[in-house]
Amino acid sequence: MIDLQRLGARAAAPSAAGVDAHFGILLPGIEPGDGYDVRVRVIHTKDRFAPDVPARTFSLVRVASGPDGLWQADVRIDPRSGSFGTSGTYLYRYQLLRTAA
Repeated sequence: MIDLQRLGARAAAPSAAGVDAHFGILLPGIEPGDGYDVRVRVIHTKDRFAPDVPARTFSLVRVASGPDGLWQADVRIDPRSGSFGTSGTYLYRYQLLRTAA
């Protein structure tokens, strides 16, 4: 059975250290040993059109003991430029990259 709490994006309340967030996605058949890399790109909605504030990129890890194809990451979005690490709405997207042929 798939635990839906492990999929999508979940964030904790902001603290002085930033925002702790969990990202998870099911990608059956996508394995790191086959040359795949899965990432999530995150940006605060206030910064999405600010050219001097790039999105932050985090790598996901394939969970060997999880359901078939579960990739996840637990990250801290620390305060830096723009609105990172503050409360509000964050936008995210997953990237699937092929690192080897």
